[in-house]
Amino acid sequence: MKIADLFVLACVDADGNITGYPKGGGSSTAPSIRTYERLESARRGQRFIGGKIVRITGVEVVK
Repeated sequence: MKIADLFVLACVDADGNITGYPKGGGSSTAPSIRTYERLESARRGQRFIGGKIVRITGVEVVK
């Protein structure tokens, strides 16, 4: 399945494995995983939230 560009902020260990996701959100909103359609937007989000930028290259539809 081909997908459009999708970038996610992730916590990555020294071996390059994703160990979690920095949760963004304000005091009145629920924490959520941050995703972006543009690399520039992901870089801006990274400055405020932290983590590493990961490009999603595949998905699996779950029924």
